[in-house]
Amino acid sequence: MSKQSKKIKAINATRKSKDTDVLYENHIDLKNRRVFFFDDVNNESCLLAIKNLLLLDDTEGPITLLINSFGGDIDSGWGLFDTIVSLKNEITGIVTGTASSMASIILQACDVRKMTKNSNILIHNSKYKLSVQGVALKTWAKNDKEFEDTTLEIFKTKTKLSAAKLKQLISAETIMNSKESLEWGFVDGIV
Repeated sequence: MSKQSKKIKAINATRKSKDTDVLYENHIDLKNRRVFFFDDVNNESCLLAIKNLLLLDDTEGPITLLINSFGGDIDSGWGLFDTIVSLKNEITGIVTGTASSMASIILQACDVRKMTKNSNILIHNSKYKLSVQGVALKTWAKNDKEFEDTTLEIFKTKTKLSAAKLKQLISAETIMNSKESLEWGFVDGIV
């Protein structure tokens, strides 16, 4: 028995019901290869999403990441973003509510990006928080600038917009409905 089969067998043994292949308490649907990211972007939520994505990526087949998040911690978000980019299986991100702030960037890591008709995406300038005492303002400003430059490059690569237009939208703290998100290239389709 493979390592992956043992993992899935162990998970199946912990299920409350034999009638379902869904592990809602762990934000994963093994049968349909879906991971649910319905939380703020933080260490705990990103760690769980990463574990679930890696578990599914151990076997062959497309993965769906359902996103409904107001965003949150930048560093935790980058961990999830980089994990998604590294997956060997195709991953489809679907916004089902909102992908705001860092969650809008996480969506861009997906191979296919979709959203439901009544969902929205919010993009804005970073509000990088100092979490370590004694960090010099100069260091904070450098980190903030690097984040904004990286975000701009990701959006520029994935969307149909120029850097100037993206800077305008980001500065205005733009909330886009599904039609605008599709028109501007933040998603590939509406479901």
